Amino acid sequence: MIKFYLKTAFRSFFRQKVYSIINILGLAIGMAAFILIMLWVEEELSYEKNHKNADNIYVTYKGYSIGGKTEYNDAVCFPLGPYVKEHFPEVKNAVRVVFRGTTISYKDKVFSENGFVWADTGFFDVFTYEVIHGNPDNFFKEGHAVVISQSIAEKYFGNENPMGKRLTQNRKEQYVVTGVVKDPPENTQMDANIIVGMSSFKEGIEYTDAWTDHFLQLYVLMHDVGKRKELEEKMTIIMQGNMENEQTSIRLQPIKKLHLYSISGRNEGLQYVVTFSLIAIFIILIACINFMNLTTARYSNRAREIGLKKVVGVTRWQLVTQFLVESVLMTLIAAVLAMMLAEVVRPWFNEITGKSLHFDYTSLKLIIRLAGLVLVVGLLSGSYPALILSKFQPAEILRKSVHRGEKGAMFRRTLVVLQFTISTILIFSAVIIYRQLSFITTKDLGYQTEDILYLPIEDKIGTNYESFRNELLTSPYIEDAGRCSQLPCRISWIMRGIELEGQDEGVAFGVASVDYSFFSTVKIPIIDGRGFSRDLVKDSASVIFNEESIKLIGKENLVGQNLSFYDDEPPLKVIGRVPNFHSQSLNNQMEPLVFLIWEDSYQYVVVRIAPGMAAEAKDHIESLWQQYAPGFPFYCNYLDNYVDRLYRDEEKVSKLAGILTILALFISGLGLIGLTAFIIEQKYKEIGLRKIFGSSIYQLQYLISSNYIRWILIATIIAIPIAWYWMDNWLNNFAYRIHIRFIDFILTSVITIVVALIITYLQVLRASLMKPVDVLKYE
Repeated sequence: MIKFYLKTAFRSFFRQKVYSIINILGLAIGMAAFILIMLWVEEELSYEKNHKNADNIYVTYKGYSIGGKTEYNDAVCFPLGPYVKEHFPEVKNAVRVVFRGTTISYKDKVFSENGFVWADTGFFDVFTYEVIHGNPDNFFKEGHAVVISQSIAEKYFGNENPMGKRLTQNRKEQYVVTGVVKDPPENTQMDANIIVGMSSFKEGIEYTDAWTDHFLQLYVLMHDVGKRKELEEKMTIIMQGNMENEQTSIRLQPIKKLHLYSISGRNEGLQYVVTFSLIAIFIILIACINFMNLTTARYSNRAREIGLKKVVGVTRWQLVTQFLVESVLMTLIAAVLAMMLAEVVRPWFNEITGKSLHFDYTSLKLIIRLAGLVLVVGLLSGSYPALILSKFQPAEILRKSVHRGEKGAMFRRTLVVLQFTISTILIFSAVIIYRQLSFITTKDLGYQTEDILYLPIEDKIGTNYESFRNELLTSPYIEDAGRCSQLPCRISWIMRGIELEGQDEGVAFGVASVDYSFFSTVKIPIIDGRGFSRDLVKDSASVIFNEESIKLIGKENLVGQNLSFYDDEPPLKVIGRVPNFHSQSLNNQMEPLVFLIWEDSYQYVVVRIAPGMAAEAKDHIESLWQQYAPGFPFYCNYLDNYVDRLYRDEEKVSKLAGILTILALFISGLGLIGLTAFIIEQKYKEIGLRKIFGSSIYQLQYLISSNYIRWILIATIIAIPIAWYWMDNWLNNFAYRIHIRFIDFILTSVITIVVALIITYLQVLRASLMKPVDVLKYE
């Protein structure tokens, strides 16, 4: 029986080649998009699952008040980890981690490394790494020990055995390799490739009892996750008890939620996963609608076959089975093409998403999932046509009285409306996403980003900075230079406990250390008071506020007032005020900022170059680098490149949304091509007669397109409010966002209708080129 069904299915395919190809192509493209998107979704949902204790590992977040609202960050103090490990029985282990970009060298090999961390000895008890060399119990038994990843071992030592070799940090500290582990997987945010024991962290000595200095991350391994709230309360009490002048709190975030969930409740990452999962389902649904539409539209061509089979005793359910087998077989062919297509475009897809996704063809899970996809899509696509085609009575069919009228046409119209409703939602979403990304990337940030270079402060650049700066400015290609602790687009340090005169409770501000030339270099004007002056020694005890600080404090003018950070610190004087600027991405509101001179904290030199002189300026900077930081790898980049990286996720979303929207339109267009071809086929004689009586191609276009344009308009009317609600919620994730305009609705409608008109026009044009005599000669 199965053999008979398959033979019948193949005969049907070859008898209706054009419609079979349209169906298979639409299903293949839809399934390829679905497979790739779901591969990406699975990767996004798998973060940190490589750790065997992942369900019990939590990241410690500290709550603080800034700008009148509570914010959270993952920077905590040095003594918190040992305290909770010793005093709280809920805690099985607690590991402090200090991430630090640094320079590592071995003989003549020198590289900048971002995966360098200092960590407590329990690091490998909490996090799971596959060990290649060494004993985890002895990794940090000796002082100045380092554990490196496999890629780091190959990078510095090649094929040599790395055990016992010495790596040098910043041309000063040496560490002995005591272990090698496999590289952390891509789906982790614990990107540690060089792990040094915390006992080698010299700065830690001065912070042993410092509860108010927060700069490291604390990971807690719990015995019982059900006691998380209780542990949060205990940690809050101990923190609050050691920070009397501040209001603070502790929250614990599961490490498995770190990638997609925000501690503040704004889950942008999860929203992207949900959004693209829905888009993938929409695309599959559009492909299934195509199948249903084309199959039911052409049921009359198989009516006699169905009638004859029923006369000879074939039951309705045997016919249903036959049509479902045809549908599943067509879906299976489409699935094979889909996998081939997905494999071809996978490298390009990886480039867009920034992933290294691949298919494991030996995986039973992949085979089961593909089989499930084929069955679901095949049965969904073929169920309605099978039920419709199998219900006709033999007497009606053989008398040529099969009803082909309003009921069947209404169903097809409904499917067209549903199909173009989904397509219109995707078009509208793509338009809004593109506009928002353009708004973000072109918005005035309040400081200059073009023609601004930045470079890290290494070696003698820090110790002999004034000499370095003076030599920089000898070049006609360099206009100004200054120093800062953080780049102006990424000010993330928080200074808590700032107390103004006459106020008892401390206030939290964003804080950055800048030098005398920073504001002039990036062109941030001083709008009140004055800037820092290198001619005034007392400016090392002065600060500058931004305008948002005025709102927070509630005073119109802070210039001339004194403030202190803590009771035991000398007061600082406010000497000036700068306008607000975007010190973080536009996902965040403007923050109150305070700027001071703190010599030991500078990390970057920012340089403003003459327009169009980038190559010459870089050459000059590099020549000075070789003098002031010999042996350190040269690095210099544009500030606007750094700003662009802040919106990398949004850019990926924009590209993916655009591509998937085009695919949805293409699949919908395929369905419309098939339906238009069917309508034209039914109207060949009418078209021939109309041509004889002088109808133009535009009149014929109206005859055919009027059947569907009105339904596409209805689809647009239905889609717009749904799309508006969806995109308005998405835009609410941005602190600074565009407003949805009426023109966006118009643009979306025009795109949808123009696509439909182009498709029908080409079909009508093809039909109009036929000679009327060829159509009417058999009448």
